[in-house]
Amino acid sequence: MPKLAISFLLMCVSVGLAASKPEAQSATRPLAQNPAERIVARAREIVHDSKQSTYDHHTDIDESQNIYKCDCSGLVGYILKSVAPAHFKQLVVNRHHFRPLAVDFYDTFITAPTTRPSQTGWQQIDRIEDVLPGDVLAWKKLDRKPGDTTGHVVVINSPAMREGDNLVRIEIIDSTTAPHADDTRPRGQTGVGAGSVWFDIDDSGKPVGYHSRNRDGKAMHMPISIGRPVGPETATP
Repeated sequence: MPKLAISFLLMCVSVGLAASKPEAQSATRPLAQNPAERIVARAREIVHDSKQSTYDHHTDIDESQNIYKCDCSGLVGYILKSVAPAHFKQLVVNRHHFRPLAVDFYDTFITAPTTRPSQTGWQQIDRIEDVLPGDVLAWKKLDRKPGDTTGHVVVINSPAMREGDNLVRIEIIDSTTAPHADDTRPRGQTGVGAGSVWFDIDDSGKPVGYHSRNRDGKAMHMPISIGRPVGPETATP
């Protein structure tokens, strides 16, 4: 066989081998989206694709069947582990909890720096009008009885919309037993969905309470904290 033909054959083989290993090339390359974009994109996919969902304190998720049985912290933890594993590992979890609960998200965010970390980490967002899709918001219950949840945690799905001097509206994604305004969950269904919630804010813009279904309804006042996942992160944890 002529040398030219052999050289051409070898070149084709090496090109074919390189093209057959895209995973090896992307394994150490930073993902195109930032962590917040990946979080909200995954949350929206779950809401869109979910065929069966139930609010349950035991996380049982089958992506192949689009079945999502989980509570609020189970959902957000699952999303973080899927698309932002480094940020999941940085959650400060109470040693008595077998996985991150709503209060653990709250505690992580309320103690996070308010300035952007130079490395992968969580940034605390003080003013709720500064939230962006993919931020995570949590509140904790102060007076809990045995068997009560520790609070609630959600993924922010929209920028904040001012609707009064001390009131903003935000679209959220969560798993809950009580649907919100303009909710995607069919009547009577619990579990994963998206809807709108109103937040009362103080003069500094910090959230101090929420209205789950109606802006004119009675507000629930609980400590609220917001975390923003920032920093580079590669495709593999």
